[in-house]
Amino acid sequence: GDLEEITITYDNYTEHNPSGKKLQYKGQKPKDGEIRINKDGERDAGEEINGFWAGKFELTGSQSEPTTLPNEDPIRNQNVAGFFQIARQFNYGIGTTNYGLTSEYDAHMMKNTEWGAVAYLSHSKYGINGEISINSSTSYYTGGGSSNAYVTNASQAPPEIYMEYMI
Repeated sequence: GDLEEITITYDNYTEHNPSGKKLQYKGQKPKDGEIRINKDGERDAGEEINGFWAGKFELTGSQSEPTTLPNEDPIRNQNVAGFFQIARQFNYGIGTTNYGLTSEYDAHMMKNTEWGAVAYLSHSKYGINGEISINSSTSYYTGGGSSNAYVTNASQAPPEIYMEYMI
């Protein structure tokens, strides 16, 4: 069906639409068509960022040193408790050295409401605008869509971006 636009309110900025739905966000209004992503080292030390961050790809790496990278074999065959413990490693394990996270952060498995926000926004004009294909690949590589795009064309995947979208 047709995509419904949403209203995003930035600190003193509002973009209106007929639905009247609002998503609150504190920060500087992006330029038209701009999607902001965080690359390692782009924010000032100690800067508080409102919102939450979601890994762009499935968990990769290992149980003790998880990552979220394209063109990798994802961590599989875990129960909910196992994935919960792996996600916590971003705070207490490798996150302290690789991502700069500490126990003050709340790295965790994504909640239904967080997943809903990511899915809704990524499908809107602020994300891919509904242009997504079904991942019909039978391989287990992350980020390849219906083919092994990131396996055969690794340059398409931005390896320097680890924790992606701020919502």
